[in-house]
Amino acid sequence: MPDSQQNPRLDPHPAQIIDRSRAVVFDYEGKPVQAYEGDTVASALYAAGTRTFGRSFKYHRPRGLLCGAGRCPNCLMTVDGVPNVRSCTEKVRSGMQVRHQNAWPSLDLDFLSLLDNLGRFMPVGFYYKVFHRPRFLWKLVQPIIRRIGGLGVLDTDPGEHTHYRHKNLHTQVAVVGGGPAGLSAALAAAEAGARVALIDEQPSLGGHLRFDTATHGDIEGYDDTPGHEIAARLAESVRSSDGVRVLSDAAVFGLYGGNELGITSSDHLIKLRADRVIVATGSYEEPLVFEKNDLPGVMLASAAQRLTRLYGVMPGRNAVVVTGT
Repeated sequence: MPDSQQNPRLDPHPAQIIDRSRAVVFDYEGKPVQAYEGDTVASALYAAGTRTFGRSFKYHRPRGLLCGAGRCPNCLMTVDGVPNVRSCTEKVRSGMQVRHQNAWPSLDLDFLSLLDNLGRFMPVGFYYKVFHRPRFLWKLVQPIIRRIGGLGVLDTDPGEHTHYRHKNLHTQVAVVGGGPAGLSAALAAAEAGARVALIDEQPSLGGHLRFDTATHGDIEGYDDTPGHEIAARLAESVRSSDGVRVLSDAAVFGLYGGNELGITSSDHLIKLRADRVIVATGSYEEPLVFEKNDLPGVMLASAAQRLTRLYGVMPGRNAVVVTGT
């Protein structure tokens, strides 16, 4: 389990993406936090000693960093008034305002965590079964349940609406996923003369190779080359290709008839129609199932690798590694 004290950064090495010569200060719960250019909100907070990043939807159990890749709800926070931002992929900016969600008065001391001790009396859907009669009872408890549950709070001020812009795009080949397989597929299609759109949900291209320091001899054209160098070269080749259009930090949420992809990117809703679609989203590491596997300090191996190799943050001083065969 990681300790709760601030950890010094690890020594620099080529895979790290932080710039230690450029400090960035942002506000977290009214206090300044120092980070480096290239940090995410989560990596900076973890380096500063934060271990609890959220509370569970129903029982208000503490949640810590788990995946580090934006694929779980553990680190959702409110950033500059926008709720449910994935702090593990949100890059730090000077002066940004970061706040916790779904906890009172604080993440570390949440009064509603008392509900965790009452879990045996609250099975799935119990409130619909218990509070539906008499009818007036549901009207009384519904506002309370909505207040206790949920995550971030939407700003209903009519003067602060976010306006989504729509785009309609067309390409010959759409590649979903910016890891080594997706980058290679995009380059191969572009070299064959096709117009290519590469869509990746991460802010940077390269996938798992970005934090891979092992050398690889089985990738054509990259004999005995560290993984992070392969990722950097592939990403640069894609960016410099005239036939590839890159949509980073963009999530594909659906594939519809006629090879139409639904994509969200910042404040854009994109409808991309392609002649061919290549899905290269790679594999997702899944946590093992055991009691209390959701508490702070339990994280995926890939999350620990991201912290150490990309951001120079020590996940903890003592570790228990559990794996399957």
